[in-house]
Amino acid sequence: MGPFKGHWSSVTVSADLSTFPVVGVLPEGEGWATRLGRYTMSPPHAGDVFTGETIGEQIFTAANGDTLIAHRGDVPLPQPDGTVVGSLDCTFTSGTGRFEGAGGGYVSSTSAASARHATL
Repeated sequence: MGPFKGHWSSVTVSADLSTFPVVGVLPEGEGWATRLGRYTMSPPHAGDVFTGETIGEQIFTAANGDTLIAHRGDVPLPQPDGTVVGSLDCTFTSGTGRFEGAGGGYVSSTSAASARHATL
């Protein structure tokens, strides 16, 4: 598939505290990436508030509706200013349309605060 680089920005639209200390989080956002062009992304994930472990999916939807899905997981680190930063290892697991059979992965560098921004 070649290099996969891009950027995105999102907001958290819901958080589920019913399994505390593991919190389910659903951000939604949009961005631009090689191979995708403009896209929307929904990255549902769960994070343990005590260990920081974060596991989930990144679901990219291209403008034509083709999807690309990656599994992600790692441990972002809290910073003194209240933000959380980290690099999440992501592996493509499935796709539709032109992304059917996609493989490989990328590292998602994340900085989360009241607004969330990431670079792929």
